[in-house]
Amino acid sequence: SEDSQIALVVSGFFPSQAALLFAAAHPNRVRRVCVLNAPLGNGHKLPDPLGVYGRPFGMGKGAGADVYKLNYFGNEFAIPPERMEEYEKPYGSSSADAAAARDAFEATATATSLKDAIQSVTTAFSKAGRGAQKVRVVWGSADKYLGDAPMYKWCEDVRASFDVMRKVGHMPQEDFAEETAKFVAAFFESEGRVGALGSVRLGKINKDDDYDRS
Repeated sequence: SEDSQIALVVSGFFPSQAALLFAAAHPNRVRRVCVLNAPLGNGHKLPDPLGVYGRPFGMGKGAGADVYKLNYFGNEFAIPPERMEEYEKPYGSSSADAAAARDAFEATATATSLKDAIQSVTTAFSKAGRGAQKVRVVWGSADKYLGDAPMYKWCEDVRASFDVMRKVGHMPQEDFAEETAKFVAAFFESEGRVGALGSVRLGKINKDDDYDRS
């Protein structure tokens, strides 16, 4: 039933792919999906703090988990120090748990092919057909890692709707948390009334004008 379904918001490089594949495989459990700046378009690549582990001849093996660089340089505005500390905390100490977290960080980056993951997600949602979830992409267009241009084609391929947040970077939930929440809430609360959602069936991507952008 709808009461037992969840509304899913995904962001980031690897967790977003896994969450989207789960959603595509379980439409009875996930009612709607909102994507915030996740790599899904043709040409999207890993940024250097993640791509370093894939350097030829194992040259990146054992590189530190540079969470600061990964989170800081993809955004339009600086993440406050207290927030950055929370992102770095699992990896920054000399404890066994921190070492395990750093190993997991590297293992995820080396064991996962981003290109294959993107293809798997695209295929899963392209073939979903009737009864699949509504999908909305809310994109921070000032993302320094991922361009927005490939996402227009991705949205057409999977019948998703698309909206843009200007002057917002790779982590909209950090750059402008309240504004991002407004975009996400408008989609989840629309119940199919938002004009952009109705246009998806025609293969069009329009802006959502059913809520206050000011």
